[in-house]
Amino acid sequence: MRSCNALTGLVFTLLVTILDGVEAELEESTEEASCHENQFQCEDLTGVHSVCIPKTWVCDSQRDCKNGTDELNCTAKTQKCPDNNFQCNNGNCIFKNWKCDGEEDCSDGSDELLTEPSHCNAIVNQCLPGEMWKCGSGECIPLRWKCDSEVDCRDYSDERDCTPLQHTCKLAKEFACKTVNKCINKSFVCDGEFDCSDGTDEDDCEGRRKECVKGEFTCPATFGAGLVRCIPESSHCDGQEDCPDGGDEKGCNATAPATCKEGVEVQCPSTPLQCLEMSKLCTSSRFDCGDGNESVCGQNRHIEFCKPGSDECICRKSYVEENSVCHCIEGYKLENGQCIDIDECDILGACDHICLNTPGSYRCACHPGYHLSHGDSSSGVASRCRATGGDPLVLVTTRESIRQFDLVNKMYFPVSLKPVSAAAMNFHIKNGTLFWTDVMKRQILSCHIGNITSSHIGTQMCDKNHEVILEDDKIHTPDALAVDWIHDLLFWTDSELDQINVLDLKTRKQHVLFSSDLEQPRAISVDPELGLIFWTDLGTNARIERSGMDGQNRVVIIQGAMVIWPNTLALDYVDKRVYWADAKTKRIFSCDYWGRDIRTVLRSHQFLRHPFSMAVFENRLFYTDRQHDGVISVNKFTGADLQNVMTEVKSPRTIRIYHQQAQPHLIEDKCMESACEYLCLPRAVYRKASRGYEKVWHDRPFSCVNEADNKSKSGFSLFIIFLLLCVGGVVAAGFVMVRREMGARSFTALNFDNHRTTENPSRDPLAEPANNKSRSDGLSTLSL
Repeated sequence: MRSCNALTGLVFTLLVTILDGVEAELEESTEEASCHENQFQCEDLTGVHSVCIPKTWVCDSQRDCKNGTDELNCTAKTQKCPDNNFQCNNGNCIFKNWKCDGEEDCSDGSDELLTEPSHCNAIVNQCLPGEMWKCGSGECIPLRWKCDSEVDCRDYSDERDCTPLQHTCKLAKEFACKTVNKCINKSFVCDGEFDCSDGTDEDDCEGRRKECVKGEFTCPATFGAGLVRCIPESSHCDGQEDCPDGGDEKGCNATAPATCKEGVEVQCPSTPLQCLEMSKLCTSSRFDCGDGNESVCGQNRHIEFCKPGSDECICRKSYVEENSVCHCIEGYKLENGQCIDIDECDILGACDHICLNTPGSYRCACHPGYHLSHGDSSSGVASRCRATGGDPLVLVTTRESIRQFDLVNKMYFPVSLKPVSAAAMNFHIKNGTLFWTDVMKRQILSCHIGNITSSHIGTQMCDKNHEVILEDDKIHTPDALAVDWIHDLLFWTDSELDQINVLDLKTRKQHVLFSSDLEQPRAISVDPELGLIFWTDLGTNARIERSGMDGQNRVVIIQGAMVIWPNTLALDYVDKRVYWADAKTKRIFSCDYWGRDIRTVLRSHQFLRHPFSMAVFENRLFYTDRQHDGVISVNKFTGADLQNVMTEVKSPRTIRIYHQQAQPHLIEDKCMESACEYLCLPRAVYRKASRGYEKVWHDRPFSCVNEADNKSKSGFSLFIIFLLLCVGGVVAAGFVMVRREMGARSFTALNFDNHRTTENPSRDPLAEPANNKSRSDGLSTLSL
């Protein structure tokens, strides 16, 4: 109880401190702002005060001043592409050898024109014979991508009619795709949707429906002709996509509201449902329910939603002569005849970071490293928090390249053209290192890109100088990478070995965190501040798990209907939330770090066909989809404002946002003075399955992993394990024979535990370091 009280007191103190700081900042902002030399002063925002923004935000195509003065009188920015690049008509840069290859890589198609600027010929535009292959859906792909177990054509045609493969699945509840080396859950077979890249999970289905019956809606035909998908008629135009391409919601009238906002809007007596804001009612004929008998303003001489003269109640004239309307002033709502303040902070996303409710309004503030901006807010309140420190870069891996894209200047640049099959990718911005995996060569590679904060990463610099940091039997199929930029650790999942691993980037010492109770680990993310890792498992018991970076305090936070195929996962370090996309339910969800407060961010069959990777930055989610050639972005709170950030990016895979605020340095290295002999790993700050059971932990913030313990978990050779068991049997048999020959004598036994002797004290991974010579940090010992 004492620990709980201490935690409550700490949280309350921090909350008061934050709000005091917010109030102080807001009080200061009510005065005329005095901007620094490197700042731009917006014109009056509210008639009372001004706002200063960094000069680098002026003319960056993003509105930060309320009246948009930072984007007035701007000239179009032109930037020349590197010599080995081709410049599209819209200014984007692509690799020069992509020009006239039969495939549009410029979003405006200018790389495949018969005229300027590409000057292609008609023969090339028909797919280069011997090098390119034309999909049934029209696009061209490299010939070697045909029948390689990966979908590259929008209609799946590159993986159809391929030679059958003989392969088996690891799990009994999995279905082996016929012509690609891939296994899926058996429950996905014959469900009317292609889950195998060759579409063979929808072949030979008994009882396949040929048409829909009365009371059902037939989904529009999509790629994969012959599949008939029926949904209940009531699901047509209900605001939720149910057909594979979202065709049941196309052409629908989505503007009609479901209900009117209580206390703020008035419902017209006519049908269909029509809602009008009380504050605008009868200001003109436009804000009336209709003409004649349907008119509300003409039928009632005095419309009194609130009592005239009462607090926050205002009366004004109607557009109908001698009539009037009394309603609550802006920022208040009607409740039991009284005008009550609206708490805008209850509205999800009202402020990007910190929200402070005020009478009739609200104000926003940002965490360190961010600057308050107006953005595109329609409320009149500056609510957006923009990250300071240069333009954010989008890094994307494809099948044959690693690309970068400047979100502000809208410019493409290549980072590498040589990765054979770059699947996973991540970076360490503090030491300027880029990491990626090559699943074909079974390697994890890195290159030094420098600490870039204000410009793009050097073009193709990773082709010139890169290093293999892991290969051979240490890895098999590294699907995802996560970087701890505070403690210099690299984590990855291996779906073939069913492992989660960690590597010390300074010493290159490796440790297997988990090798049991895993079926198909996929995505992984870390929060170094709290010492936590999160990962998804795509097995028959799909789930999202969390543990400390030291492998302790493992707990399942999400399982069930919302995690059928959780293919990607990302963390929001500001709000401490987990985001994941499910390739089967076609949704993006979020929850807190304990798996509670679950929200549906986006549901779309059209834009969530097969999500592959995801990143969170500022108030946006960025994700790649294997069936959309590019990067898609949505508002992280509401899923609204869907944008195609990058287009014509063939087979996009991992996405990361390269910016210093994507890896905030909020704490010091917990292992700085650990004196661990082999490997130091941070401990978890959150260790329980529920927020209510958390407390302040008084043990040391790290764990020591021993080399012997690592070898016992590594699973490096079943033969060695078998050999050790045989040796143990021989020793035991010898012992019995000696006992028979010599009788009972004193004997010191060798106890084989986990294939190592236990004559020495237990080498627990949480044990104190053997070398305590530098233990002058005053850290307390473990109290477990």
